[in-house]
Amino acid sequence: MLYHNLLERKKYLLKEIQNLKRRLASYPAGELICTKNRKYVTCMHSVNGSYTYIPKKDFAFAKELGEKKLLSASLEDLQRELRAINAFLNCYQSETSKVEQLLSQPCYQKVLNLSFPIASEDLEQWSKESYEKNPFHQEHLLHSCLSGHMVRSKSEALIDQALFMHKIPFRYECALELKDVTFYPDFTIRHPKSGNYFYWEHFGLMDSPSYVQQTFQKLNLYCQSGIIPTINLITTYETKEQPLTSQAIENIIQEYFVF
Repeated sequence: MLYHNLLERKKYLLKEIQNLKRRLASYPAGELICTKNRKYVTCMHSVNGSYTYIPKKDFAFAKELGEKKLLSASLEDLQRELRAINAFLNCYQSETSKVEQLLSQPCYQKVLNLSFPIASEDLEQWSKESYEKNPFHQEHLLHSCLSGHMVRSKSEALIDQALFMHKIPFRYECALELKDVTFYPDFTIRHPKSGNYFYWEHFGLMDSPSYVQQTFQKLNLYCQSGIIPTINLITTYETKEQPLTSQAIENIIQEYFVF
């Protein structure tokens, strides 16, 4: 997951670096140098080591050079981040983490499953009972989890893994009837202390306008049924450039279920 996220970030950085270089090429040569003497600010135009004073009447020119300076600083930041990512990828050189490699081996799944029992017997029984699952596009269930579930994305696998290792009882894509419509929340969760129900929806295609529209329609139906974001509905979001992270998942679990 980390390797994949960094590759996506690298792709984004390369694109942004090219965009910044293209924009910078349209600005005048030289650099803006500003100094402050007591209450006065002096603007100078620096070109090849020589400095020319920029009078107030040429403020538009100073502003243009200021924009160039800001874009140049942004370019340096992105290039520095790109170098760091390249250095990491050269050392890492693996598309899957050790945990993902371990969980992908069926011979370990049963043994590891026994290592993370749920505290309450009633809730553990609930998590193991059969339930109506999402029947649609089961061919997209490609990622195996320590819990025994097959899920649709790497991000869902991270959520599944975190819930399981924290011994939090949950179901994956369990049917839920709301206003004559059947939903299949990504995760139906029982609080390990109170047994209260929570739902976790991960929206992983927020780059798509049509997907965003469907997301808000779905959230509206949840609200009409008393399932409210930040109260008993956990929502996470993802784009290609901003993937869901393990740390974000851990922070959410600590906030809602661990005390």
